[in-house]
Amino acid sequence: MVLQGKLEIEIEIKAPAAKFYNILRKQNHHIPNISDSIHAIDLHEGDWETPGSVKQWTYTLGKSVQGGS
Repeated sequence: MVLQGKLEIEIEIKAPAAKFYNILRKQNHHIPNISDSIHAIDLHEGDWETPGSVKQWTYTLGKSVQGGS
């Protein structure tokens, strides 16, 4: 099963724009270190920089509710 679509998320970080752009462009694997919603980004095919590479993003949508007594 393949899911396709767009996902928008707002993340507040304190970093210079050039450093953030470099993370988005070449170092996606560091994004889970700056986000609570994104848990992992795994590379399945290609490399981190080449268009058309296959990456799997593991993230949480919404908030989980934990029951308790």
